[in-house]
Amino acid sequence: MRPEDLPLLHAVSAPQVHPDGTWGVVAVTHPDLDADAYVGQLWRLDLTGHAAPRRLTRGFRDTTPRFSPDGSLLGFLRATPDGPPQLHVIPAAGGEPVQVTDAKLGVAEFAFSPDGRRLAFVARVPEEGRYGTLEGVGPAAEDPRHITTLKFPARPRPGRHPTDPRRRRPRGPGLHPRRHGGARGVREAPRRRHRPVR
Repeated sequence: MRPEDLPLLHAVSAPQVHPDGTWGVVAVTHPDLDADAYVGQLWRLDLTGHAAPRRLTRGFRDTTPRFSPDGSLLGFLRATPDGPPQLHVIPAAGGEPVQVTDAKLGVAEFAFSPDGRRLAFVARVPEEGRYGTLEGVGPAAEDPRHITTLKFPARPRPGRHPTDPRRRRPRGPGLHPRRHGGARGVREAPRRRHRPVR
């Protein structure tokens, strides 16, 4: 295999089957050397064996297809070369996709309501003034921040943190050589006393 063969490696997502059971949709992604990114589109698969696969979308990176409960709509996530994934919806019969979200950090997951009239999605919400929320200021151009507090500190098990007074500290001979660096402080094993054989 050579570097120029990388675009030939296609990854296929889990299939999403239409409610009528006759066809499904998969996302097919692959590396693009010119774009220096993974690109992909949605493909329609005929489950009756009478038609060849057909490409449904032509976005930069279209992934995560989901059908509405009645099968009339198909939702998916579309990312652009300079933007995070946003939720799009397209008629299952075909048509032009419509973008329905504008999340600053993109959409991670989504789901249709049982009646198919609403959509719920998961997205991170940035703090005001960060991650491009200021008009005309990109994330890379934001002012530096001085972090003085840690809201979510790591909590090691008692006795594990170096500053925890309950942690056992090495003292004296008899230390384990693998834990305390070589054979330093290793106590010599006591010699066995052999009784004479009569």
